[in-house]
Amino acid sequence: MTENSNVGWGALFLNGSVLDLDIGLWSAKTKILPSDFGISDSDEVKRALSLGTHRLFPKESFEEILSVVRDAKTATQYHSLPFPFVRGCGFR
Repeated sequence: MTENSNVGWGALFLNGSVLDLDIGLWSAKTKILPSDFGISDSDEVKRALSLGTHRLFPKESFEEILSVVRDAKTATQYHSLPFPFVRGCGFR
């Protein structure tokens, strides 16, 4: 329950703002290809092998930015009323 839970719909429409916080981050990963190992990139190889991904930067290098993202989402949720007409506002 947020501190603003007692705000009515009328006040929300007159004085409120609608905010859709959507933060996208580059994962710093790249797909490992068969050609990285000198293997031909045929359809058979694609079906038989899944080589995964490789991190381009250490995981720890993203901790600070992920902390800022979490804080922004938490602050937005704390100071908001659920607004079901906006995508993603159901607060999971």
